[in-house]
Amino acid sequence: MRTRSLHRHSLESLEPRLLLSAAVNVASSLRSSLFVENAGQWADDAVRFALHGDGASIALTQAGAQVELRRVGVDESLETHSFSLDFLNAEGAELTGITPSDATFNYALGDKSLHRNNVSAFEAVRYNELYAGIDLLTWAQADHLKYEFHVMPGANHAQIAIQYEGIEGLTLTADGMLLINLGHDWAALTDDAPLVYQEIDGQRVTVAAAFELLDARTFAFRIEGPFDATRELIIDPTLSWSSYQGTANYDGHFGVVTDEAGNAWVTGYSGGSGATFWATFGPEGANSDIIVSKISSSGTLLSATFLGGTGIDMTPRKMVPAMPLS
Repeated sequence: MRTRSLHRHSLESLEPRLLLSAAVNVASSLRSSLFVENAGQWADDAVRFALHGDGASIALTQAGAQVELRRVGVDESLETHSFSLDFLNAEGAELTGITPSDATFNYALGDKSLHRNNVSAFEAVRYNELYAGIDLLTWAQADHLKYEFHVMPGANHAQIAIQYEGIEGLTLTADGMLLINLGHDWAALTDDAPLVYQEIDGQRVTVAAAFELLDARTFAFRIEGPFDATRELIIDPTLSWSSYQGTANYDGHFGVVTDEAGNAWVTGYSGGSGATFWATFGPEGANSDIIVSKISSSGTLLSATFLGGTGIDMTPRKMVPAMPLS
C-alpha cells in the first residue's frame, strides 16, 4: 500500500463504512450524506465534523477542510492522497450541524477517554459568519461536495479566497471549470463553474460569474454581471471526486438478525480510514474495527457502533448478534 498524505489533523477511524447485504444495503447512506459531529471520539478537537464518502473522506475545521481520497491500486492495495483547503483571512466561524439525521453513532475505539455514545450526525453543516456578512453551507453526496456561500446584503463577496495545500496546482478549463491537479498520477478533481444567483420576487435571477485564480493554489470568485446589492447573493459551485467513487475499504458483514420490530442488526468489520490511520498502521491494510449496526425495516440506518483498539479487530465469521445493542 502506498500513501501520500499531509498529516495536519488526526482522523483515525474517520467514519462509517459499512457493510450490508443486497437485501438491506445502506452503504450508500453511510458513504454519502452524513457529517458526524466530533463529540470527543476524535482526539483532535480542531475536527468539528467528518464525512465518509465513496472514494473520499472530509473533515471540517474552522480553518477549512481536510480531504482524503482513496483508490485501489493495480496491485489491489489501498492508495490514499490527502490535501487541505483553507479559507484565507476568515473570521473563525462557528460550525453548526443542520438537518439532523435520525442515525446515531457509538465509538468504543482505543483509549476509553475517547469512547462516546449517541453521537449526532447531520445532513449539512453551516459556517456562520465565515467572513463578515458571509455564511458557508455545505453538504455532500456519494461523489461530490456541494457548498454555497450566502453573501448577505451589503457584504463584500471579494473577501472569499480559498487556498489548497497538498496539490500540484489549479487550472481553469475553457468552459470555466476549476481543475484541482493532484499530481503523482492521480486524476484531477473538478469544481464546476460557479452558479451565482439571487432570489427576487420568487424568481431565481442568475448573475454572471467565474472562478478567478489568485495564484497557483488559490482561487476566488469574480462577479461579472450586475446584481442587486440590497439582496442576498448565493455562490454555488460543486466539487467532484467522481473518479474515485466506489473505491473499496476493508469492510464486511458476518451476521444479520432481526428484532421484534423488524429492525436488522448487522455485525461485521470496518477497515479504518483517514491518513493518520493508514500511515500509522499500514502497510498491510489489515487493521479494522468491529461494527454493529441497526437498520430499520425500510433500510434506514438507525445506529452504528464501532468497537476496537488500534490493531486488527474483527468479529468471527458467521457471527450473529447475541443481543441487540441499543
